[in-house]
Amino acid sequence: MENRKYELMDEVYKHSRNGMVTDIFQIRALRDIPEHGVKKGDLGGYVEGEHNLSHEGSCWIADKAEVCEQARVEEDAYVSGQAVVWDDAVIRGQAVVDGHSSVVFFAIVEDQAMVTDWSIVSDCAIVRGRATIGGNAGILSNSVVEDQVCVNGHAMAFGHAHLSGEATITEYAVIMDNAVIKDAAVVRGKAHVCSSAKVSGNAVIEDKACLTGRVEVSGNARIGGETFLKEDIKIYGTVPDPGKEKEKEREAVLTKRSGNMKR
Repeated sequence: MENRKYELMDEVYKHSRNGMVTDIFQIRALRDIPEHGVKKGDLGGYVEGEHNLSHEGSCWIADKAEVCEQARVEEDAYVSGQAVVWDDAVIRGQAVVDGHSSVVFFAIVEDQAMVTDWSIVSDCAIVRGRATIGGNAGILSNSVVEDQVCVNGHAMAFGHAHLSGEATITEYAVIMDNAVIKDAAVVRGKAHVCSSAKVSGNAVIEDKACLTGRVEVSGNARIGGETFLKEDIKIYGTVPDPGKEKEKEREAVLTKRSGNMKR
């Protein structure tokens, strides 16, 4: 192959997974790759074979990152840190996978998306656009995260969930089973959005709120507390949490009593 970008070093390292041990090899650059600050002769990460890293484009594997089995890094993508890319996963475009993150089981990370920290993308999930997955977040089982979505904390999306726009999913939030989060919506706390429920606009779902079924929440709605919404409910606005309202009433009474005592 003309204009080969790298070669495999002779020393053999062992990659162990699920009781299976595979030989992997460190790569060494045969030419400069200025897009990633790589100079000819620089050592990179580890691959099982040349099928794991394309010789075309500026794609590169750095540090202690491993790309094994039938996984591929293509175009101008960059995998670094201690990230692992296994199975038939694909990293392409200008995507970045770093930290201790994992991309496995036919998952795809593409465009200018970033997967970092201890996050995982798995089971045919797709992360694209300028989406960012960080923290201990998980994007699993055919879910799609795109545009400028940010998923972090311990948040999870699985079961064909679809996240788009500038949505933020954080803390311990769970999006699952065909649920849709889009626009500038925020889901946080321990909130769950499930079973085809949709959240859009500037809506905020927080605390331990749960939306399931054909629920639609949009506009500037704010759903919190332990609110449980299901079936064909549509909300545009704010639903107060009864518990918080009672607490406000109690605080108002105490304030009034304190004022009377002073007089």
